Amino acid sequence: MKQYKLTPKSNQHPTSTPPSTTRQEIDEVAKHIARHIEQNPAKAAKVFEHWLNGKSKTTAKKKAA
Repeated sequence: MKQYKLTPKSNQHPTSTPPSTTRQEIDEVAKHIARHIEQNPAKAAKVFEHWLNGKSKTTAKKKAA
């Protein structure tokens, strides 16, 4: 029985570093989210609860067969 030596494949596509986010962009997003929370705090709390629990915001309802 022959044994074959496996050679790891070289990475054909070089991995590029993701674009870095500036502090200004982060601040803009934070302000945008804060405006949404101010407008509807109950909905924001519900979305946050679902995010903490790892569930999706909208759950698909199963239909009886």
